[in-house]
Amino acid sequence: MSSIDSYYRYFAVHHLFEKLKTLKVVILFLFCQPAFCQDGLLPVNEQKNVVYSDVARLQKTRDEIYQKALKWAEKTLGNFENSATEAEARSGTMLINSYVPVKHSLYDYVRLDFTFHCSDNQYQVKIDQLDGTSPIRTPVRLSSKDNDAVTEKAMILKTETNRKKREEAEKMWQNAKADNDGINSAIYKLLANLKEYMTAEK
Repeated sequence: MSSIDSYYRYFAVHHLFEKLKTLKVVILFLFCQPAFCQDGLLPVNEQKNVVYSDVARLQKTRDEIYQKALKWAEKTLGNFENSATEAEARSGTMLINSYVPVKHSLYDYVRLDFTFHCSDNQYQVKIDQLDGTSPIRTPVRLSSKDNDAVTEKAMILKTETNRKKREEAEKMWQNAKADNDGINSAIYKLLANLKEYMTAEK
């Protein structure tokens, strides 16, 4: 075999190996992503309060970003006209008390504080002070207790040996996860909608 043939064979095998490594990483990411995004846990800070946040960079001035965000809020956030507690274009900050509909076994909406702050070329969003609300229930502040409920049900499922009780425990665990995932879905959808609007050309 000539040295040229050996070189081409080495190159082909090496190239294929690198492609397979890349493919493995992509497949692993695709399998892990749904589990990471839908793990049944709400994001909490060190104080055990539920907090969502996002940061984005844009090639726009602070005033341009603020004005566009204001238009988005007027179109998207419920009861915006009566809920804006702070709207200061000069500082690039607005704080809005609003709500979003959620898929949940106990709540119809989540009431929240939406804090938006921008400077030249970027904005930051924080969503906190979340309360689960329903016409037939008193509002309940979301916290790490909602995560604890999922964890406790998972432990019960893990240790239960009776078949019937295990099926019931699994159903309760899945329902608790679904409730938290319903809240996550609604809030992350809100943040994604803002980012899509802000990055659009018009």
